[in-house]
Amino acid sequence: MKHNYQFVLMGLLVSNLGFFVQDIILPPARLAAEPPPTGTTTTPTVTPTPGMTTPTITPTPGMTTPTVTPSVGTPASEETKLYKELEDALIRQDWRKADAATFQLLLAIVGPQSKQQGRFVLEEWRQKLSSDKDAFCKKVVDIDALWSSKSGGQLGFKVQKDIFEEVGKNASKFYETIQWRLPGQDIVKVEWRYEQLEGKTKYIAGLEPIFTKSPTPPRGHLPAMLEWEDGREHRFQMIYICGL
Repeated sequence: MKHNYQFVLMGLLVSNLGFFVQDIILPPARLAAEPPPTGTTTTPTVTPTPGMTTPTITPTPGMTTPTVTPSVGTPASEETKLYKELEDALIRQDWRKADAATFQLLLAIVGPQSKQQGRFVLEEWRQKLSSDKDAFCKKVVDIDALWSSKSGGQLGFKVQKDIFEEVGKNASKFYETIQWRLPGQDIVKVEWRYEQLEGKTKYIAGLEPIFTKSPTPPRGHLPAMLEWEDGREHRFQMIYICGL
């Protein structure tokens, strides 16, 4: 059975700001290949189709590297260290380490509960998007700029937003375009899972993204792994609120 994974458009009340923010939440990636329960929607997370070509990624000349100011409540040395790990990995085009470093850095930025749990705690996440929005978004923009500058504009959150809009904000087409699932099929190609006992989010064996230098990851393919405690995909919530 084929499913049409449309995004869920919700009105999220941000009480500190006093207005409703349009919040785009996609269905959970891990349920993409399973029939959705009645009354719910599901999400895919996918890799590349064999034989598909991808662009060569080269750093964009003249672009500067941003800096990240540590979050309140997060040890400055830890956040700075994680940012440096991300920067170094992207300079080397070590996409695997860059993907992991992005997740760990965002966990540290969002807050100690998220960092400890190994996935985003919704209460902390919503706090960052409301009362601490400016500081949080500055760091998100800096992280995205780093991805863009080291990938020739092919990777990063803004690129993912651009693709999402290019396909009419259709979740299925988005995941297919960035090669996280096979076109027209319920076959997930990139998938991760939260391991409750370990408190870690891991890629499922055989369902990792393209981390190779040649061929390079497809446009918008990375960063991939981000996990929330409700199992849904909130990255566009962050992307749109932060104005990427």
